[in-house]
Amino acid sequence: FQVVLAISFADIFCNNALKNQVLPIPLAEALILALVHLAEQHPDSELTVDVQAQVVRLPQPLQAQFGETVAFSRDR
Repeated sequence: FQVVLAISFADIFCNNALKNQVLPIPLAEALILALVHLAEQHPDSELTVDVQAQVVRLPQPLQAQFGETVAFSRDR
């Protein structure tokens, strides 16, 4: 995994995730529930997280913006 999407994260999880080169991205509860439903109905679905554009793109013509993230580097 390179990113984790959830409604919220504890500070310790965020810190540990970043140390392990995983980017925690909080999203609105409605969107997380929609993602869970999509995964249940279409397990082969893929989504794309564009960190630079700060957007999550779903297989449907749907996308969600997310806020600024903590600086993330693969070299950490």
